[in-house]
Amino acid sequence: MTQHAVATARRRGAAVTALALAGSLALTGCGSDDDGGSGGGDAPENALTQRWEADPSTAGNSEAGATGPTLWVTEETVAAVGVTDVVAYAASDGSPGWELTPPEGAGEICAVSPALDDGVGALLFTPADDPESCSIVVAVDVEGDGTPLWTETVETESGSVYGASVTVADGIVTADVGEVVRFGTDGEALPMPEIPGGPECRDGLVDWLSNDAALLAFADCGSFGESQQLSAFAPATGEELWTLPEAPDEYDMAKRVPGETVSLMTDDHVLVTFGDGGEVVSEIASDALFPSYDIDIAGNRAVYRGSLLIAADDAISAEESETVGIELTTGEELWRVPTPPLVSFAAGAEEIVTWHGESESRTDYSVGVSLLNAENGERSEVGALASADMPSDMAVQGDSLYALAVTDEGAMRVESYELPG
Repeated sequence: MTQHAVATARRRGAAVTALALAGSLALTGCGSDDDGGSGGGDAPENALTQRWEADPSTAGNSEAGATGPTLWVTEETVAAVGVTDVVAYAASDGSPGWELTPPEGAGEICAVSPALDDGVGALLFTPADDPESCSIVVAVDVEGDGTPLWTETVETESGSVYGASVTVADGIVTADVGEVVRFGTDGEALPMPEIPGGPECRDGLVDWLSNDAALLAFADCGSFGESQQLSAFAPATGEELWTLPEAPDEYDMAKRVPGETVSLMTDDHVLVTFGDGGEVVSEIASDALFPSYDIDIAGNRAVYRGSLLIAADDAISAEESETVGIELTTGEELWRVPTPPLVSFAAGAEEIVTWHGESESRTDYSVGVSLLNAENGERSEVGALASADMPSDMAVQGDSLYALAVTDEGAMRVESYELPG
């Protein structure tokens, strides 16, 4: 496993822990089977207007370490990504659409692109005969018929399902399968940028991180890490933006930070953001923001608006749970507000939606939904989901809110709601 794979594994483990805690709250609130189960019983009085509920599809039990069922949405289509299959529905009424099944020789889905690029998403599959690897890259047009646009198997000896990730942006699919590879959304293989410096840098160990702003390369230019450099490249062109010839050791084992700033999270939980010339413009220690908890910089417990990071802690106590808004280019904390425990986010073009579990008693459990004001962190409650199943993902498209939950029977269920303005 590469250094980046180890770092990604730690992040993924934290995300799984958060989902497990959310699930435990749901079970606590729902009571026994006599109460109707997590999806049974009457809808709460403040339930949002439900537009449709799709027939459940199989989610499966993952052995590949995937981050959990995910939603992809466009104006016309809603796709639910499970463990082995992707199932699409019409956004208008939830009627069944296409289904994507694993390519020949593929096993489980081990990574999912968190966002689409012009309707194109990407998946990583394990080979059926090597479930510990994550080396099959598949591109999907959500507005198409479910046939993969293309499939590529990457030959790698260091791949691991626990270090896998894939993103799609600016017409480029970037996949970390133990080594980082890039393809155009048309399937054309793209070269990685050339590492600056002498052969000692180009031929040494290189760990790559990527987001919408840059490809970052941390290169070992000496023996046993005696000399290390950090370079940033433009994602679309591979053009070198800057290089720090003497990078701090703390940047080793760093985690990728999503969003539109050139940032990384060090292994000791310091969020570092760089300026246009590679200068450090802010350093934010996680324990300074949340003394008892870590920042969840990825997944659905953080959301980005340009250089603004909105992040929730992982406290399970209502007395301690908080959400902060941080300007990454300066490190300034713009606001801090109390929030329900384990609150999650879904971002639309304009709206930021939050959801969380609410429980008045062991038999009265619901999933509350609010709109969040990015300028000051204020939340406006808009209602609750009709179902009490805790969503693994939510997505916003226009005035529609989509929720994806896994039922007690292991099936994915997609619901569509009208999102109040």
